[in-house]
Order: sequence, then C-alpha cells, then structure tokens
Amino acid sequence: MSEQPSYTVRPARKRRGFETVRDMVFSLGAVAVCVAVIMAVTHRGMPNPVKVVNTAAVVTQANSSVSWQVRNPNPRLREWRATSARFSPTSKVLEFGWVTPAGQWAGMQQIGLAFTSQQSKQWVAKVLADSGNANSSIVRGNSDATYLFYGTANSGEMRALLSAAGFTP
Repeated sequence: MSEQPSYTVRPARKRRGFETVRDMVFSLGAVAVCVAVIMAVTHRGMPNPVKVVNTAAVVTQANSSVSWQVRNPNPRLREWRATSARFSPTSKVLEFGWVTPAGQWAGMQQIGLAFTSQQSKQWVAKVLADSGNANSSIVRGNSDATYLFYGTANSGEMRALLSAAGFTP
C-alpha cells in the first residue's frame, strides 16, 4: 500500500501590494454604491435663498408712529421680491430691501428729517457708508422727511423704484 501524505496542500495567499486592477474596480464600485446610498438618503433640495417678507405690517406700524408721509412702493413693484422691512420706533427710520428682477438689490430708507437739513445729509452719508457695495443712490425729500434709494440695481430699476414710491425719476 502506498502511504498518504500527512499534510494538506493549500493555495498560496496573495501577497499585499499585488492586487489586480479587477480588485481595485470592485473596491471602487463598493465605495461608490455606499456613497450613492448616503446621498440618496440625505439629499435635500436647495430652497430659494431669497426669503420674501410681507411689508404691510411694518408700514402700518410706521404710519401710526410718525407724522411724515410713509411711502410704500412694494405693491407697485410686481416682479420685485421684498427681502426686508424694518421700522425702528426709537430712531423713526423705515427701511425696505428688495431683490430686483435682474437679481440685484435695492434699498429704500425713510426718516423724519427735513431734506435740506444738515442732520439729513449726515444720515444719508452714514447709511451709504454702512451699505457697503451700493453703486447708486438717489435722495428725495421735503420739509418733513428724507427718502434714500440705493443699491446695485441698474438705472432703469432705480427709476422704477422711485416711480413706485411716488417720485418722478
């Protein structure tokens, strides 16, 4: 009789560093599937970054608190999106902000200072300095109030804002 060997032959293991392209493709595929599953589960649609606000309540509050004519151009600016409306009872300043149809911004501030007064000129200079990147500004007013229009909107949009506020451009 012949004798059986007392050991079992096993195939040699692959040494690290000698993986094949096929192994790498399978690994990348597994990672891609995991990433796709995570993205599908956690993906949320991008909301519109412009938050539109209602200006009516702020205008009502300002009208009941000031003696000068509050101008509200918002109802006449059809394609414009109002993004801010604030009234400060202490300083009696009413402020609006919009995103124009062209994607630029425009602002309007109103204060109860006589248009020709030194205080009015100082206030306008401060608002424009604080606005940062306003490339155009228009000031209108009378003996009761000063109205400042400013922003990055083009000249046609600024004329539309002036007209909506009841001023001749």
